[in-house]
Amino acid sequence: MVSAIADVAYELSTRRREATDYVGALWAAHQGLLAAEENELLHRQVFHAHHAAGDVEALREAAARLARINEASVGEWTWKRRRLSC
Repeated sequence: MVSAIADVAYELSTRRREATDYVGALWAAHQGLLAAEENELLHRQVFHAHHAAGDVEALREAAARLARINEASVGEWTWKRRRLSC
């Protein structure tokens, strides 16, 4: 179910961006990220939309958000790995 939501959000975001509706593209990508926060394709859609809109500050904020998500994921993975090795 989550992958279907992400797929539809990606497709809608792509179509909206191609129609130069950057607000719609961002909305669609963010809706997908609510279901799949770690989905790299949806984060890429956010980056593309901010870039196409010329919003460099929002692009930086989006990149920082993804970095925080990745850091949290690595921390969680490391914790699980240590737990399993004991």
